[in-house]
Amino acid sequence: MRSAAGTFATPIQHVVILYMENHTFDNVLGYMCVQDLRCDGATTGQTADGKTVPLARAPDIVIEMGHSSGDQRLGVDHGEMDGFSLIGKCVAATGYA
Repeated sequence: MRSAAGTFATPIQHVVILYMENHTFDNVLGYMCVQDLRCDGATTGQTADGKTVPLARAPDIVIEMGHSSGDQRLGVDHGEMDGFSLIGKCVAATGYA
């Protein structure tokens, strides 16, 4: 929305969204976010069957699992973020890597 002077009502002109394949917001920025109290980082996750599992800091190593856009949509599950346990090798034995 522009003000009478022709400038925007907010100094924000652009928003950049960072998205790394096989990483979540908490995995990439959560630690920094929690350190200066800008947001609430997650310490647990939920599997597709409703089980709560602990989350650990993931190494920057791509694990062997489905990497297609379909697999990512399955994991994100319309924003619920609970479908990753349905992607092969993302199971308790691998620590839900």
